[in-house]
Amino acid sequence: MGALLERDKKDYKVLIGLKNRLSVAFQMYDADKNGFIDKKELEKVIIAILELVGETDKSNVTNARKRVDEIFNQLDSNNDGLISEEEFIQGFINDASFSKLMDEPYYESTRL
Repeated sequence: MGALLERDKKDYKVLIGLKNRLSVAFQMYDADKNGFIDKKELEKVIIAILELVGETDKSNVTNARKRVDEIFNQLDSNNDGLISEEEFIQGFINDASFSKLMDEPYYESTRL
C-alpha cells in the first residue's frame, strides 16, 4: 500500500509540474495578456515555429492557418473563438494527440 501511495504522490508532482509548464507556455502564446489565446496569436506562434524548423516559404501562412483551425477544434471547448488557460492545459492533459500538432515531425508530415 505504501508503494502505491508513493507512486500517487509522484504522479501528482509530475502533473503539477506539467500544469506549471503549460501555464508558462500559455502565457507566452497570449501575446496581448488578456487571458486568452486568439487565432491571430496562435498563428504567429505557429509561423515562428515553422520558420524555426526551416520552413520559410509563402505556404507558412496557409500551413499555420490549417494548424490553428485544428488546434482550435480540439481546445476551444466552449466554441467562443478563444482558448482560455484552462482549455489549453486540459487539452494537453486530456488529449495526447494535441501535442503532435505542435511537434516538428507533424509539420514535416503535413507539408502542402
